[in-house]
Amino acid sequence: AALQLGQVPGMVAALAVMFTSGENFLRDPALYALVALSQGPENLKMLGEAEGVHDTLLTTLQQQSLKLFPVAVDFLCRLLPDPRICNNTVQARGVLQKLLETLSMPKLTMVIAALHVLRSIAASIEASWEAANGSNVLTEEEAEFASS
Repeated sequence: AALQLGQVPGMVAALAVMFTSGENFLRDPALYALVALSQGPENLKMLGEAEGVHDTLLTTLQQQSLKLFPVAVDFLCRLLPDPRICNNTVQARGVLQKLLETLSMPKLTMVIAALHVLRSIAASIEASWEAANGSNVLTEEEAEFASS
């Protein structure tokens, strides 16, 4: 069903407008709908390219809402295998800092969600490195650094 909805002309664009509107009554249901659409792998590229979605997603993460943080994490982690999304996430001001701060929160679901993002970022970087270098064999210097 998610794949079919993603193919409806204008669906992703309409949800992107709702999500980026800044209005909670529009943003929250739009986020849930975008997560549902991200279940269809064919929709991921289109979702990652939708105007303003990535920036609003990062803002939602930084707000650390107990309700929306895990949902935003689920969506972001589906997008992170795209090297462009991963790069933009890592370079976004304050995002990594906020994720690290989340690790010290008493709410375990928030900590686990933050760890999931960090793990997904690491996996995306590793996949990009392997794709660029053709193998996952570490040089002697890299192996020494990893063991220290």
